[in-house]
Amino acid sequence: MKNQIFIILLASFFLPVGAFSQDVIYLFTGDEIEAKLTEISSSELKYKRMDNLDGPVFVVERSKVFKVKYANGQSEVMTKPGAAPAASATPASGFAGVPSTPAASSAPATGPNGFNAEAFGQDGNYFNNQPYVIDRASGQIVQLEKGTPEIKTSTVAAPFYASSSSSWMMKGDRSNVRLSSNGGFSFVVKIAPGLDPLDYVKLVRFDLLQRSRRDPAKDRHMPSMKTTGSWGGASSEQVTENNIRLEINRLADGVYEVIPKDPIGPNEYAFYIMHKFYAFGID
Repeated sequence: MKNQIFIILLASFFLPVGAFSQDVIYLFTGDEIEAKLTEISSSELKYKRMDNLDGPVFVVERSKVFKVKYANGQSEVMTKPGAAPAASATPASGFAGVPSTPAASSAPATGPNGFNAEAFGQDGNYFNNQPYVIDRASGQIVQLEKGTPEIKTSTVAAPFYASSSSSWMMKGDRSNVRLSSNGGFSFVVKIAPGLDPLDYVKLVRFDLLQRSRRDPAKDRHMPSMKTTGSWGGASSEQVTENNIRLEINRLADGVYEVIPKDPIGPNEYAFYIMHKFYAFGID
């Protein structure tokens, strides 16, 4: 029996370090796949699931993958096939997946990284009222973590006095979409022509609050309303201290660059548009 234990320990000692590590595939849908990558090509990724390494090989289209974090700790942003090649020395002449259009009588509208805003606005793969991030280094369009807010209210009561606060909540304390505090990214959004984007687009910084005393796990909260009351009456006010001021730069009909005017350092954030959260985090 002792000899068998020794043999098992000796065999495990000589196993490669990678046998105990894993790759993580981040999809644009926000899903994460713990996997062992077996092949990466220009069109697809092949992998085995970490919970079934003896099972079948799965295939995912490269265009559906945002990023891969390898077992050695390094990360790589996957660029969609068909990205327009640079036409000059300016890096990344267009968005990945949005081909540049030939110049007409006037130069096409351009924005961050020199992308063709008119082509982006007409591309049905990118939706109205949904913000996107441009990775300036690769020209990649990054989809933010999408979620539907839940309303949460807490109340404090005392003799002759009561107060309550409401917030919109997004489950989880951390977005899977991570941006660098050093910059290198821009935000764009499509809004139907004729509408003022400042009436629809809000950028907020999340507070992280415990779910309950029994459950200390934290969720992301956007403060909304605060109400106080006493024998003398009651009053309500909207909470805006977590709002980030924005500047809107029109790039083409219905296409806008969204520029935060206030600093956005390491924290969790979300665009709040038409009762939807589009979240990201900054490290």
